[in-house]
Amino acid sequence: MRDVPDHQEVFVDARGACAIVEVVERQEAVADGAAARFFWADLAAANDASGEADFADLAGAPALAAAGAALRARAGAGAGARLGPLVAASGLQILPSARGRARAARVWLAALRLPAARAELLLSVSAPAPAAAAALLGDAAAPDGTPPAPGGAPGDDEPLAAAAAAAAFFGMLATLEVRDWGLFDAA
Repeated sequence: MRDVPDHQEVFVDARGACAIVEVVERQEAVADGAAARFFWADLAAANDASGEADFADLAGAPALAAAGAALRARAGAGAGARLGPLVAASGLQILPSARGRARAARVWLAALRLPAARAELLLSVSAPAPAAAAALLGDAAAPDGTPPAPGGAPGDDEPLAAAAAAAAFFGMLATLEVRDWGLFDAA
């Protein structure tokens, strides 16, 4: 368990999948083309994780382009000028070990850059990936000989969980909307 700061909303399901929406201060020094990797590395650091495994910048993903277009259409002419680029990345983050056992999460991260509001709206969705961690790190069993955590064995539902998390991520992006721009005007 960890405390959830005021600038975050966190949603977790029974399988350990998690969605986090947060508003952070604009990173003026970070170019748009470097933003996906910057926020990916920042999330990995916040989770005390290694974040380079399987990293992919989603800049050319059709689902990201569609989500960005839908977001701009919903924002309308007035608010559309406030929206900066929508950047995203996905991959595997290796988390600190628990009882000597590798842990990993399949993560999708997006940042909606809001330069006029001097803010960034971040969305991250993650799903546990024990089999991926075991394969990547050769961690089929803990040092004490206990088997991997449930769901980490061959034939598990990890790919299904990852697909569901990816669908949730892109679904959330496709319906993302800033309803009260006044929240940013006071900043």
